[in-house]
Amino acid sequence: MIRVMPDDVSGESSNSKRERIAALLAEKGVDYLAISQPDNIAWLLNVRGADIAMSPVVLSFALLSHTGELEWFVDSEKTAQLPSELLDALNLSPMDAFIPRCQQIAIGKRVMLDNDTSPVAVRFAVEKHGGEVVWQPDPVTFIKAKKNPVELEGYRDSHRKDGAAWVNFLAWLSHEVPVREAAGNPLTELEAQAQQLVFRQQQDGFIEQSFGTISASASNAAMCHYHASEATNAAITSENFYLNDSGGQYSNGTTDATRTLAFAQLGPQQRLHYTAVLKGFLSLITLQFPQGSHGHQLDAFARRPLWELGLDFDHGTGHGVGHQLMIHEGPQRIAKKVNPWPLTAGNIMTIEPGYYLADQYGIRIENQVEIIDAQPGFCRFNSLTLIPIDLSQVDWNLLSDQDVEWIDNYHQHVRETLSPLVNSDARPWPRRTLRVNCCSIMVFPHWSPCHSFVNVKPNDSYRCLAAVSLLNVQS
Repeated sequence: MIRVMPDDVSGESSNSKRERIAALLAEKGVDYLAISQPDNIAWLLNVRGADIAMSPVVLSFALLSHTGELEWFVDSEKTAQLPSELLDALNLSPMDAFIPRCQQIAIGKRVMLDNDTSPVAVRFAVEKHGGEVVWQPDPVTFIKAKKNPVELEGYRDSHRKDGAAWVNFLAWLSHEVPVREAAGNPLTELEAQAQQLVFRQQQDGFIEQSFGTISASASNAAMCHYHASEATNAAITSENFYLNDSGGQYSNGTTDATRTLAFAQLGPQQRLHYTAVLKGFLSLITLQFPQGSHGHQLDAFARRPLWELGLDFDHGTGHGVGHQLMIHEGPQRIAKKVNPWPLTAGNIMTIEPGYYLADQYGIRIENQVEIIDAQPGFCRFNSLTLIPIDLSQVDWNLLSDQDVEWIDNYHQHVRETLSPLVNSDARPWPRRTLRVNCCSIMVFPHWSPCHSFVNVKPNDSYRCLAAVSLLNVQS
């Protein structure tokens, strides 16, 4: 079935959106816009569906005229619960009527098609029946990518809930891994992802996962898009990294984050690689960049610490995220490949550098961010994700004072924001405050404090608040 995305969650009525797009069509002298991208239709009509698991869209097509009239080609059984005021504003037809209708309206008309998303059959339908194709990117894509204030607040709220679920999960994980390992019955990837879903399901407004969780231990994490199965289900132990990349679809937002965790002190190579990934993450998330910058112009900031070691990662550094929509949303992207669309305030992106050593381990740190205005002419990233970062493997001598300051401020913000929201046994406020001449240290319960104080960076020029009890550390 199809459900309504209320105006007080979407921030703008469907009628207003259709009028805005129609005005752009009229300005360009275009008669119709043919829309074949399901998430664009969902956004335009303020509806969400369930035709694709973890992607809240409905499979359909649409034709929007320059006068604002919209014809929606969709299975009528799916629209049964939609309000009459929306249905009365639309002309509904079955999906298989879309191409014949394109043929019918083509005569003497100019029809806008998106070269990246329009089926070739639509082009043939228009051109062979006397119409003119206007090749232009679908304007819905770009308007949708710049989130309005209500949408942005929805993201922030969903990340508070998701952050609480993550902290509950991390507290549980930090207890279960050593206890189960000591008992000779180690926790597995599938068990971990199942319990993480339970913690998300406890949050108000949670609908479903936003993509299939990547729960990956040891060499499985070296496959950046790995998914655990009964055949590959590996143990999570103190001998190697555990990587978790997951997210949730909430009623007012979509989340995506990755954390790489260790449950004991690992070898020097692993710590070096982890620190390089963290440095790349910090380099980009703290960056102030000129308005109008493109993703490919920023990509190297996240890669440089790895490049300096002769290493790299073979995936993009960041992608857009939809508002209770697709986990990968265009057109903006941060990657090596040239992307012609500038990053602008109101875009929601991820920052997710990583490193993967085949047959051994994988590392990735990912936060979802909002692009905001900074000083005149510049933008910066503001983190939406509220999840502690594992600092136990960091070589602090490789981090700058700016890096340390960001980490301290971030963890303080996480503690203050999530304290009222998490389960009592994972409450993230300090039970005791330590001030030491070193960088901020995060200690999870059941981790020996000595593990976290290895490789700290002495520096008498500042005093950092140790994040010692982000999760219920006992005095």
